[in-house]
Amino acid sequence: MGVRYCTIDRRRDIPRGIYDLVITVGGDGTFLSASAQVRDELMLGVNSNNSISVGRFCTATPNDFRQIMEAAVRGTSPIRLLHRMELWMNGRFTGFRALNDLLVCHSNPPAMSHYTVTVGSRTEDQHSSGVWVATAAGSTGAIQSAGGRPLPLLSRQLKYQPRELYVKHGRAYRLRGGAVKSGASLIFHSKMEDGRVYIDGTREQLNFCHGDVLEVRVSSYPVRAIDFEKRLEARHLHRS
Repeated sequence: MGVRYCTIDRRRDIPRGIYDLVITVGGDGTFLSASAQVRDELMLGVNSNNSISVGRFCTATPNDFRQIMEAAVRGTSPIRLLHRMELWMNGRFTGFRALNDLLVCHSNPPAMSHYTVTVGSRTEDQHSSGVWVATAAGSTGAIQSAGGRPLPLLSRQLKYQPRELYVKHGRAYRLRGGAVKSGASLIFHSKMEDGRVYIDGTREQLNFCHGDVLEVRVSSYPVRAIDFEKRLEARHLHRS
């Protein structure tokens, strides 16, 4: 097609500010790994083996890649803005923008996680197995599996869901999960000597030790992805 390109192994970082389009070849994990490294670049996910890979974030397969790529080169592809969340630790931006979800918990996940969580004007001290936080794009994963309801794909809200809240002495928790209004932050204060924040699975992690303050907010830099909504609709019809 006359497009200049280079290939980058998944284990290497993507140089920033060089490319107009980042194409991932693999599945959702490959797309998520690359999405954490882009800022304004357009993204196209190619599901290289759709017989075994869900490829929720992938628009193309080997069968229709040329057609979709030609539309991208012409500039006629529909684009979706997938909102990410960014992480601030102790008042400083960590450099992490997550497209999917994160888990705030003890470094040893079976251990008790102790923290305070602030949602809007409410703050609560909690003991649990940790807390999931997800974007709209990621809310159909761990959040939904943990009993939460997913958000509409283009929503700018965040979702949070504590895991297995520990109830003692008949205590009733109020902040048991839900949506965080657009523009608002979700704030955690660690009361753990050895806490962690796991970002988009186990790809990245941050220490979250006693006294640390983590703020999660919607990023001003969404992922610009070639539209995959029609592919999702087609899958739904096929399953029906």
